[in-house]
Amino acid sequence: SNGTGIHIEDGINNAIYNSVITGMNTSNSKGVVVEISPGTIISAVEVSNVSGSGFSLSGSDNSTFNSNTAYNNTESGFIVSDSNNTLFDSNVAYNNANYGFDVESSNYTNLTLNLANNNSIGYYLEENLFSTFSSNNASASIIHGFYAINSSNLSFDSNGVYNSGNNGFVVFNTNYSNLTNNFANNTTSYSFLVSFSQHVNLTQNNVTFSQFYAMSGEHSSNLTFLSNYVSNTNVDGISLYVTSDSAIENNTIISSGYNGVDIQSAG
Repeated sequence: SNGTGIHIEDGINNAIYNSVITGMNTSNSKGVVVEISPGTIISAVEVSNVSGSGFSLSGSDNSTFNSNTAYNNTESGFIVSDSNNTLFDSNVAYNNANYGFDVESSNYTNLTLNLANNNSIGYYLEENLFSTFSSNNASASIIHGFYAINSSNLSFDSNGVYNSGNNGFVVFNTNYSNLTNNFANNTTSYSFLVSFSQHVNLTQNNVTFSQFYAMSGEHSSNLTFLSNYVSNTNVDGISLYVTSDSAIENNTIISSGYNGVDIQSAG
């Protein structure tokens, strides 16, 4: 059977405050579920040890998550789908088996000052337009810190990735987006990877101790790498492979294992 700690459906401008939900072990149980309820506010709610996800929001535009915590859940910490203008402010997701924050088909989403620790992927974004990530941290992610796919017009500003088991920031099939003033430390694979994307700008980002490639563009066009700082990467500082109409300007690369800048099959 399924179970839910708090369930809201077909409401408007509802609020949930100061609640604790834990230990729901029936199949695919969830802590908080909000469906088709625009303007919902969820604040200071803690969800842990449920067999599904901590928080699930769908079909609910203009909703807010503030100062909530999701941890030790079998699926993801926070899931949002088909909910435009969602705000995440100062939430924490840790030790969840899937994603810390999963945002899908929810345009104009804003994530600020959130923390994801020891999740499979810290922040996962799919099929979104005009969403913003600012001053968030992802630490000890098993796969990726931040992963954006099939999206456009995204902004990543002043976010941090620390000790990622694979990649730091990944932008895949995502166009007209900006990554500015972000920091990646001790990533096992790519610190910044842009793949199958167009018109992506990487500006004033900082990479230290990358165990593979620090910054890479692959199968993409119209990329810009401007004023980035790379220190101590085991392979290349900046790499372009099968790219076109791209620019590398005014970057600082210190102690790369192979090449400072490597360009192959690029036009």
